[in-house]
Amino acid sequence: MSAVFHRVRNDRRLAIALVAAVLLLSAWIAWTVYVWNENGSDAGIGVLVSWPAALAALAVIASPFVVGARLLRSREDEGDAVKDPVGGEGMDVDHAAPEADGAGYGVQAGAADDEADAAKA
Repeated sequence: MSAVFHRVRNDRRLAIALVAAVLLLSAWIAWTVYVWNENGSDAGIGVLVSWPAALAALAVIASPFVVGARLLRSREDEGDAVKDPVGGEGMDVDHAAPEADGAGYGVQAGAADDEADAAKA
C-alpha cells in the first residue's frame, strides 16, 4: 500500500486523476441520494446505473481513438531513432535546425555582432 502512496506523491498527473476520481464518485453518490429522496427508489436506482453505463459507453467509443493515437506516437518515436554505428542500438536525434544567429552553437545571440562592431571601430 505504501508503494501506491509513494507513486501518487511522485506523479502529479496521477494525484490529479485520483482527486478527480474521488470527486466524481462523491458527486455520483450525492446525486443518487438526492434523486432517491426526491423521486423514489426507482429513479435512484436509475441514476445509480446510468452514470457508470454512460462512462462505459464513452470509454468504448473513445478507445479506438486513444489506441490509434498511441500507435502513431510509438511509430513517430521509432522513426526518430537512428542506428548507432558502433553499438548498433537506437539513439534519439534532435532534428531542430540551428539558429541563424549562432545561438545554437554556444554563442550568445548578439555576441558575434558586438565583436564585429568593435573590430570596425
